[in-house]
Amino acid sequence: MIPTLEDQNRRTGRTTQQMEAAPKGAIYVWPSDALIVPKQMARDLGRDDLEVIPESQFRIGWLERKSSPIPKVVIDHATELTADGWRAFEYVEYLL
Repeated sequence: MIPTLEDQNRRTGRTTQQMEAAPKGAIYVWPSDALIVPKQMARDLGRDDLEVIPESQFRIGWLERKSSPIPKVVIDHATELTADGWRAFEYVEYLL
């Protein structure tokens, strides 16, 4: 079986590296609504401080409901931000 591009991007350690390097208390944006794997990865790495959320939740309105100050944000390498996701990212960058 020939590995797909998606298979080649898996198990490279990039998510692990991103989670380990994330600032304390960061929001970690995951590409899908399936959060069991990334939340378990964060726990296994001792990063219970990370708030793992799906890209579909990463919106300005959601960020505005967070307590101040807005935490740092890490976008998983496999996440493709939608237009709303990009606006949320720009909002965070503007506030920081």
